[in-house]
Amino acid sequence: MTAGTPETAAAATPAPRIAAGLRSALSLIVRLTVTVGILALVLSRVDMRAFQAVLANVSILSIVAALAIGIVQVALISWRWRRVMRAIGIVIGFGFSLRVFMISLFFNQALPSTIGGDAVRAWLLRRAGHDLGPTVRGVLIDRLTALVGLIVLIAALLPFLFAGLGRQPATLGVAALIVAALVGFAALMLFERLPLDWHHMRLVVQLAKLAAEFRRVVFVRGTAIPVIGSAIASHVLVVISFYILARGLGLPLGFFNCLLVIPPIILAITLPISIAGWGVREGAVVAGLHLVGISADGALALSVLYGLISTAVGLAGGPLWFIERRRQAT
Repeated sequence: MTAGTPETAAAATPAPRIAAGLRSALSLIVRLTVTVGILALVLSRVDMRAFQAVLANVSILSIVAALAIGIVQVALISWRWRRVMRAIGIVIGFGFSLRVFMISLFFNQALPSTIGGDAVRAWLLRRAGHDLGPTVRGVLIDRLTALVGLIVLIAALLPFLFAGLGRQPATLGVAALIVAALVGFAALMLFERLPLDWHHMRLVVQLAKLAAEFRRVVFVRGTAIPVIGSAIASHVLVVISFYILARGLGLPLGFFNCLLVIPPIILAITLPISIAGWGVREGAVVAGLHLVGISADGALALSVLYGLISTAVGLAGGPLWFIERRRQAT
C-alpha cells in the first residue's frame, strides 16, 4: 500500500498495520466465501440453458434506460448526502458530493476491496479539511436515513404484501425486520439520554453525538422531508429499474408486484456480507420473485443484469478516483 491512502492513514506502527491487514484479509475471505457459496447454491437450482436464453433476449433499450436511472439515482443520493452534511454543520458543494460519492461507488461496486465506500467518503472529506468525527457521523447518518426511507416504504406497502401473499414465513420475516429496525433506531436515540456517568466512555460519547445529529436530521421538518423523501425516491428508482429490466427480459412481472417484493430485497442487499452484494442479491431476488410466480432462471437473469448495470455505474467513479489521487500527489 502507498502512503496516504485510506488503508494506511490511521496506521502509526507496524503492529497495528499488520493487525489491520489481517482483519482486511479475513473480511475479504469471509465475504468472498459468502458470495461464492450463495451463488453456487442458486446456480444449483437453476436451469442454466433457460437462464442463458432469457439473458440473451434482453432488450438493449431496457439496459440503456436502467443505466440512465442508475445515474439519476447517484445524483439524488449525492444531493441527499449533501443535505445531511449541511444539517450537521458541514457545507459541501453538490459537485464535490457527487464526485466523492461516485468514487465511493467505485470501491463498493467495482472492486473486490475491503475498503468500504463509506470509509472512502469520510477519508476524502477529511482530506478536504473537515474534522474526522463529524465526517464519519455524517456518512453514518446518510446510511441511516437511507434505511429510514426504506423502512417507511416497506411499512407502507406491508398491508398490501400481506393481502397479496398472506401470512407466510417471508411476509412475517419482513414484518419482523421492520420491528427490529425500529427497535434499533430507538436504542440509538437512548444513547443521547444516558446518565453523565456513562460519558467517560469514548464509544458512548460518539454514539450520543451520532444520536443527537441523527435526531437533528430526521425530526426537523425542514431537513427530514427532503432527506427522507429523497431516500424513498432513490429506492423507488431501484424498483423502476428492476421493472424495466424485467420487461426487457420478457418476464411477466407487473409493476405493483415489483413494488411489493423489491424493497425487502433491497433491505437484504444492504447487509455487508458479500462482494458488492453479489450472491446475497441473487439469492434474495430468486426467493422473492418466486413468491410472485417468476421462475428461478428468469429471476437470476434479472438479478445478474441489475448487478452488471450497478457495476457499470460504479466503474464511472474509477477515473474520478485516479484524478483525485493525481491531484493529491501534486
